[in-house]
Amino acid sequence: MIIWKVKRMVRLTGIFLFLFLICNCGFQIAGTSTETTNGFTVSIVGTNLSGTGLLDTRIGIYSVDYNPVNIVKAKIDTLTVSDSIFNISGIKPGYYNVLIQKILNDSGYCIQNVLFDSGALYKFNDTLKPTGRLHGKLPVEISVDSTRKLAYLMGTPFSDTIKTDQQFLINKIPAGNYMLFFQKISTGENSVLGAHAPTVKISSGMQTEWGQ
Repeated sequence: MIIWKVKRMVRLTGIFLFLFLICNCGFQIAGTSTETTNGFTVSIVGTNLSGTGLLDTRIGIYSVDYNPVNIVKAKIDTLTVSDSIFNISGIKPGYYNVLIQKILNDSGYCIQNVLFDSGALYKFNDTLKPTGRLHGKLPVEISVDSTRKLAYLMGTPFSDTIKTDQQFLINKIPAGNYMLFFQKISTGENSVLGAHAPTVKISSGMQTEWGQ
């Protein structure tokens, strides 16, 4: 009788363990988890940029001093990736921000201040994450001027025109630290008003408040 009870307990334990494993591991099938769907690899070899796992994304390469008002330091290239593999070659040597944005949802990634030159060799493995946004209000010393102004993050295309209430909202920013600048739209680069925050931290899926 005791032996029979022990065997029965062992069988029941085995059944419960099997069900537990199914419930906890069933969602890790390839292609169904967020990690698998948004995972990517980007490689920089010399002046070439390539990557995998970035289906339906836009890739942008921006010089670190790119300014969306006066595009003297213009973006080098943008590419819409329709399959999972891409390659951009012959990038002019220098420091750039590589911006990856998912087309179908608000997720992205920004590889910042990366050097392209003959000796460059980098590899990035990560996942695209929900973007954040930046809401702010112009400092008093700037807002007294009635000239149309733009708030922008240096080295990226992210910007917003300052509204009449002196506020701005910049959307779809990948997580990271950025330099916030204000500039008069009409007069160009010579009217850059300065980085009133050395860095602004953007968190994934969150709204950052500045100057409130």
